[in-house]
Amino acid sequence: MKVIEEWGRGSWAVLLFVIVLFTLGFCLWYVSYRAGKNDYLLREARFLAASYRNWQQKLAANENPELPSYTVNHRHGTVVLINEEVVVDGQKHIAVLGWTNSVLGPGTLIITSSNIFLWREPSGAIRKLNIPDPSGSVPFWWYVTTP
Repeated sequence: MKVIEEWGRGSWAVLLFVIVLFTLGFCLWYVSYRAGKNDYLLREARFLAASYRNWQQKLAANENPELPSYTVNHRHGTVVLINEEVVVDGQKHIAVLGWTNSVLGPGTLIITSSNIFLWREPSGAIRKLNIPDPSGSVPFWWYVTTP
């Protein structure tokens, strides 16, 4: 108890200040991490949406569309043809193209025929992603949420 009594009022204030400063630093780091990851995901979605538009145009012109491989955010991946019906949240979607080696980790980022983005885990589980329209403006709040 004597140790606590010897600590002056200012010492507790310094300790409290250090704790608050550490907490603020952690919060800033987390927001920066989440915003960076979501920005990378948005770039991948834009490339996948552009590949889908290009694929549709070449199919409409009776050409044989090639599926590209490219690098997004220092991650090399490949656009793959999926073309299968999937059910997510009780709704049927046609999964058309996918992007391998996403920033989200092992799995495939998928675009559907209705421009909805899905995520397929290696186990086969599929979930809908909360990605805004890549061709439009993106609200700030999206950058700090989990897609």
